[in-house]
Amino acid sequence: MRRHHHKDGCRRKSRRERWHDRSRAMRKRMVLGLAGRIILAIILLLVLVEIFDWILSDGEPEERASTEIRLANQMIAATTLFDKTPPDERAELAEALTGIALYVELSNTPAKVTEFYKPEGSSDRDALNLLRRTYGEDGFSFGMNKEPLGRWHGALSIALDDGSYVIYRVPAAAFEVDEFEENWLTRGLFWLLILAIVFWAGNRLAKPVRRFASAAERLGKDINAPPLPEKGSRELKRAIRAFNDMQTRIQRMIDDRNLMLAAIAHDLRTVLTRLRLRTEFIEEDTQRDKAAGDIEEMQSMIEASISFAKGESSTEAREPCDLAAMLRDLTSDLGGAEGKVSYEGPETLSYPCGPTEMRRTFRNLIVNALSYGGSAHVRAERLPEAVIIRIEDNGPGIPEDKLENVFRPFYRVETSRNRETGGTGLGLAIAKTVILRHGGDILLANRPEGGLAVTIVLPPAR
Repeated sequence: MRRHHHKDGCRRKSRRERWHDRSRAMRKRMVLGLAGRIILAIILLLVLVEIFDWILSDGEPEERASTEIRLANQMIAATTLFDKTPPDERAELAEALTGIALYVELSNTPAKVTEFYKPEGSSDRDALNLLRRTYGEDGFSFGMNKEPLGRWHGALSIALDDGSYVIYRVPAAAFEVDEFEENWLTRGLFWLLILAIVFWAGNRLAKPVRRFASAAERLGKDINAPPLPEKGSRELKRAIRAFNDMQTRIQRMIDDRNLMLAAIAHDLRTVLTRLRLRTEFIEEDTQRDKAAGDIEEMQSMIEASISFAKGESSTEAREPCDLAAMLRDLTSDLGGAEGKVSYEGPETLSYPCGPTEMRRTFRNLIVNALSYGGSAHVRAERLPEAVIIRIEDNGPGIPEDKLENVFRPFYRVETSRNRETGGTGLGLAIAKTVILRHGGDILLANRPEGGLAVTIVLPPAR
């Protein structure tokens, strides 16, 4: 693979492009998952039920106002009757006026209430304003209390002509005064309970789908991952069964391909051995050396292809490795003494991985940087969300339209197919396979100051 300079290869992103990138990332974060959508749908349904309940139960405001005015007028008429009744007969009158929704009593002092309410504004439809216009600001008082009815209720005290008071106790809603303390507390606890149930149900319903998605991601990294247990709803079991069958078929196809490649490789090796023997009978030295070189190149390509095919289907066992020590050893072996390769990063960087395949990946990338850039600078760092390994060179870079293509097997920017200018085209493909298998990603980018930067992003160790 050969890299060429591209006039747009080192172009920085414009401010507009960076803004669009941030906008796409923000929209992606704002997209709700399945659990969030279930929870939101249930909450919206409950809110709609609450709104309809409020509309249907409370009635029209004008109807409520007229009911309050009618009740206030009845109390004014009853008070006038009390003023005209001799004091010794008022107790019988109070008892006669007392009913299910109205309790009437006589007292020398206004009713003791928990909280007083005053008329607001001057609306003609407001019952408290009607009482204020009839008895003045100090001629009556209205507030909330619990006794003797046990529940929250309104207590209206109106002064009689002789200085005593008649007290009317009515339901809390009679003067459009809600049962604030008890009602809000009850409703708050009710909504907290409902929200807790909704969150639990939403997450429980989404859990099998999350498990299914995790299994699909695991299959993408490791084709030999264990099958997903068949449990859950009938539909989910059917989907899991189809998923496991698909995994089995893919494994069978890869195994068949490997057997086919092994058979082809065996037959080709036999033919190459015969050709190698026949080249010994070529008398001209130049032609004999060229034929031998072609045979060696073909042998190397066959071995690389078989190795790549096997690497896709086999997974090395994970074990804790010190990536920092691995990178330092490679930089030292590949040109650290001559100053061509340098390392920058922590002294230790423990990470669970396949040591052989990870070391091979790092080596291929560093050798690639040395081959086309003449030097390689390796940097490593551990972030809370990822482990980053970056390999930079000072070469000509790669044209922007070919950055993704170089990860394809056997693809080379250098099209002459000459091994002296770029190998078999499998190095980056193998590196990509290994990094994806570890749950990470590998990215290529042209550096603004020139050269190529290879960035390996690995998920945080678990």
